[in-house]
Amino acid sequence: MEYFEEIHLAISYMRRIENMEKIILLGHGLGGLIAILFSERHHSSIDALCLNSPLIGVNKLWTDYTSSKRGWFGSKGDPNSQLHNFSDLYHQSLHKHQKGSEWEWDINLKPINGFPLYLGWMEMIEEQIARIHTGLNIQIPVFVMVSVKSIIATSWTDDLKIKDAVLDIEKVITALPKLSPFVKIVLVKDGVHDLFLSKEEARKEAYTQLFSHINGIFQNREEEVYEDDPPLDEDLIHFDDDY
Repeated sequence: MEYFEEIHLAISYMRRIENMEKIILLGHGLGGLIAILFSERHHSSIDALCLNSPLIGVNKLWTDYTSSKRGWFGSKGDPNSQLHNFSDLYHQSLHKHQKGSEWEWDINLKPINGFPLYLGWMEMIEEQIARIHTGLNIQIPVFVMVSVKSIIATSWTDDLKIKDAVLDIEKVITALPKLSPFVKIVLVKDGVHDLFLSKEEARKEAYTQLFSHINGIFQNREEEVYEDDPPLDEDLIHFDDDY
């Protein structure tokens, strides 16, 4: 993919110029999908993969649109067809001059309504998601955090402040064990799509879980030989204490 060259350049700089011995690739949303695909092909370049709500299970608003644009027998529609306002409610839930209370950004650079999604791009994303759901074999530790619940909303509700408005969480959780034999999954209560932009308690939990996992990787990495480890079992899946 076109992003891989930039990731390789960043890794090379950190190893050669910054003298970093261990590198963890962190991706969110679409960046999480890209990080997964990179790790599948180039896992020897990094020490671990960490994901914040990766885009590997889109919600019904997305799938209904792509389905409606397909022709007979599932043929693809016009790749230039556009879906508008897919993320506007999510952005409203974050921006303090909308429905949110903490975050602010330049809406000229990132509009509240978001940017239009092109059907051709969306179908390409769906193809990659479908391939992930058939199973990968990433040979490094994979740590994934997602919200406990997702939401499909076409008008405002306060639940948008405590649920993921982009992903279908059930689809994501179904796919996660197929990424790698070494997956740990954390569900974050009251998390929004970007867990680090959630309410304070939820984002603190996300940061705590992330740094605890990273520290564990650095402490144990030298003694572990992952190719010889047993496959994923239920003990590797961590749920919030309330769930």
